[in-house]
Amino acid sequence: MKLNITLLFLLLGAAFVSGQSDKERAEIIKSNNQVHLQQMVVDLQNKAIKDQERALEFSKANDIPMFKENQDGTFDQLMRVTNDGIPVYYSIDNADAANSTRANRLHSGNSLGLNIEGQGMTAYVWDGGPTRITHREFGATSGQRATRGDAPFVLNSNSFHATHVSGTIVGAGVNASAKGMAPQANVITSDWNSDEAEMAAAAANGALISNHSYGVPTSSLGSAPELIGKYLESAQIIDQITYDAPYYQPVFSAGNSGSDNSSNSQPLDNNNAYDKLTFSSLSKNAMLVANAQDASINADGSLSSVSINSGSSQGPTDDFRIKPDITGNGTGVTSSFDSSDNAYGTISGTSMSSPNVAGSMLLLQQYYNETNGIFMKAATVKGLTMHTADDAGINGPDAIWGWGLMNTMKAANVITDDLVGSRIEELVLQNGQTYSITVEADPNEDLLASISWTDPAGQINQGGANDAAPALVNDLDIRITQNGTVFEPWKLTGVARNTTGDNTVDNFERVDVSSPSGTYTITVTHKGTLVNGSQPFSLIVSGEQNDFAIRSSLSVIESCNDQSVSFPLQFLSSSNFNDTVNLTVSNVPSGVNTSLSSTTFTSSGNATLDITGLSNAADGTYPITVTANSPSDQRTFVVTLRILSDSFTNVNTRFPLDNATQISTSPVLEWDDELNAQRYQIQIGRTASFGRLFVDEVVTASTYRISSTTLFPSTVYYWRVRPINDCGQGAYTTQSFTTFQCDEIDAAVSSPIPIPDNNATGITSSISVNQANNIAIGKVNVEVQSTHEYSGDLLITLTSPAGTTIALTSPNGCATPNLGVTFDDDAGAFSCNTAPGQPGYVDSVAPVQPLSAFNGETVNGTWTLGVQDRGPADLGTLNNWKITFCEVPAVLSNEEVIANEFSVYPNPSNGLFTIAGTNTDSANGAVIHILDLNGRVVFTKEVENTSRLNESIDVQNLSNGLYLLQVQQGASRTVEKIIIDK
Repeated sequence: MKLNITLLFLLLGAAFVSGQSDKERAEIIKSNNQVHLQQMVVDLQNKAIKDQERALEFSKANDIPMFKENQDGTFDQLMRVTNDGIPVYYSIDNADAANSTRANRLHSGNSLGLNIEGQGMTAYVWDGGPTRITHREFGATSGQRATRGDAPFVLNSNSFHATHVSGTIVGAGVNASAKGMAPQANVITSDWNSDEAEMAAAAANGALISNHSYGVPTSSLGSAPELIGKYLESAQIIDQITYDAPYYQPVFSAGNSGSDNSSNSQPLDNNNAYDKLTFSSLSKNAMLVANAQDASINADGSLSSVSINSGSSQGPTDDFRIKPDITGNGTGVTSSFDSSDNAYGTISGTSMSSPNVAGSMLLLQQYYNETNGIFMKAATVKGLTMHTADDAGINGPDAIWGWGLMNTMKAANVITDDLVGSRIEELVLQNGQTYSITVEADPNEDLLASISWTDPAGQINQGGANDAAPALVNDLDIRITQNGTVFEPWKLTGVARNTTGDNTVDNFERVDVSSPSGTYTITVTHKGTLVNGSQPFSLIVSGEQNDFAIRSSLSVIESCNDQSVSFPLQFLSSSNFNDTVNLTVSNVPSGVNTSLSSTTFTSSGNATLDITGLSNAADGTYPITVTANSPSDQRTFVVTLRILSDSFTNVNTRFPLDNATQISTSPVLEWDDELNAQRYQIQIGRTASFGRLFVDEVVTASTYRISSTTLFPSTVYYWRVRPINDCGQGAYTTQSFTTFQCDEIDAAVSSPIPIPDNNATGITSSISVNQANNIAIGKVNVEVQSTHEYSGDLLITLTSPAGTTIALTSPNGCATPNLGVTFDDDAGAFSCNTAPGQPGYVDSVAPVQPLSAFNGETVNGTWTLGVQDRGPADLGTLNNWKITFCEVPAVLSNEEVIANEFSVYPNPSNGLFTIAGTNTDSANGAVIHILDLNGRVVFTKEVENTSRLNESIDVQNLSNGLYLLQVQQGASRTVEKIIIDK
């Protein structure tokens, strides 16, 4: 298990350099909810720790293995235990891919005339073990293209699978049969431990596509049919990550339970050939992939025939969403193996079809970026993939194939034909809004219109087996109409039935019009009230007919005002259009000059829009319109010019304010965006001269989260931030803050206890704490003294009264005897001391898992130290141990009345309370935040402009403990301590 959050960010951040360009990555990150994503990384890592500790305890108590070896040599791993006591094992999903999905048609020398092979792109892979990154398929064309995103580095019995999956995506084709979908792309591979936390970290760093060829087979859940097909926490977490990172698209394998018609004792519609999807597979926003046999493809790239692999797991979900989403080729796939750098293997399963689809989607992202200068949002690339799939099985989508076999060639053609024969638009539907357009249909092909959106995380389904409560949060609807005739989207009406009608469960809807003629209206609406007030969505239309259009492969350019810029323009026209089209430019800032290299077109061609005199305009962002006029029609295209200079205003800091006190040791620093900034340099030091820096980073967002191991309690820190762009840098804004006071409370035990040799049960020693005020924890240190012949044999854990368990040490081969050590999150990395005459662990070291996991809990109760000797032939004794707590004092008094005539009641509460009082900034409303003691925002509510506040707050989902309530009114911020005690 990976435990070091700082290392996690370093590995993922460093590995990203070889992916998209820094500017492209920065644009993606700007769309993220970075604060929430970074918070999720920590929360999910702590969740993984607790899940594994509980799994280990459950394994011992019930005499079941943590690792189950399968007959084929692979292993399944116990990852967690449900609240009902059901063990959840991860299992790899094993049972001429590029040809089947037509990904090879985008490669150099193929029918589309493109050269899209993943150049400069990065795929992410999580799997059951480490990948053999030195395999020749990962380094044959442009240096080493595979890197590991985490430990371990030692191959295991699942490594063949990870290596095969990675090769299916990025194999160079040294062996032609093993050429991947994106043979020049990079891949970052990790094992499945802590996968959710690492996915959030990758998404926060701008990841686009990841692959996950593993899951929970139905055979492991035979005693719990209510867990099959249900929207549970694992799916909810994936949906939250993707909602916070709108460009990130994870791809999951559907599983290989297709032939298992007995494990689910309560299948949907009482049909045991369906209803076999579990856990993360039920995410709304992830792409779920079924497995087909090799497809027969005609010379023109169209599908001749294809059959499903009988082992591919069937849907749908309990709320009858269309799952799987799509089908790839995962049967008889040849790819790299792990036994040597030139080993290969041929295997089958949705494990192989999933990377087939993931790699193909990576190509679509690359092609769209090369065509339009930006990447698609995840909802767009997912929607495009399903929109253009080849129908298979019954007519329309179903619970076996999803929307059909992926057709990368058709999807690429929609990108090529955008604005003439198709359209790809990324839009936002506001609450109560109706979006409507008219299109002229191409009579030679079907008219298809679809909408796709990244839906907010839904509520966990608490019902029994087959409870149909929808997981959908924001229900958008699309219709096509013509002369009173309404065409509706597809939906499922049973496990093996579909129809068209009002779809109330899927976050992808497609309307098909066969043999169209004339003009149609496409309308997008929504039901109810949109959560968060609006919903971004992607609209894709194919089969429309426009005479001409104008577009650019650089839709946005940022330039210093002492330079000139050029936008490449492409004029597109249909084959039967022969009028003259004239180009003009408008909405140009005053004093700026423009010129077009070509202003008249009669057929498709290229032009350049040159812009000079930028210094005559103020810094800022300017949309400039290029208009194409024919005698009968007009089309416009907007390019965006951002003019920069080396003149900056000082950054306005928001939190913490200058000279603020009682600040967390891991706060989120906030400041307002500076108009002229592309990025910011943030520094933190102990003195106003900033001679020794604790933090020195350049970031693109106007927030920065400080690691929990960087700052100390009771300490004054100076922080400063300055704006930077390509033209220069501004002056620093410098402020200071003081972290919370640490009032130490010590408790110790000193009765020696022998440690049994080579015994996984080990010993425990307890300390009872009974403080009159039962303080909330802000920091914990643990001192351990032990004589032991081989200190590296010891696994030492600490468990709080609340049940949180962390590992202080782990067996690591340290041969130096004895321990005399203080575990402190703020100390150096955990390592073996080899100095003569000193213990193996000495002075202060950081524990294997962070002690900050206890922050916010209260101290009273029994604290238990566990010591296990995991190696043979060495003896020892636990001599004594001590635990030191630092209290987080009240930020204000624990009174109902706080500043600005607010009251909070009741306080303490069970998580339901009311904030009432006068709003001093009624014109702009207020923002309510609740933070835990690590500074993580765990709740946010915006209050619209009103002179009085009377807000009911429901945070019953939060754990018992101390929290900070912040009420922000314009420039004024009030903070109060609240206690949740359920």
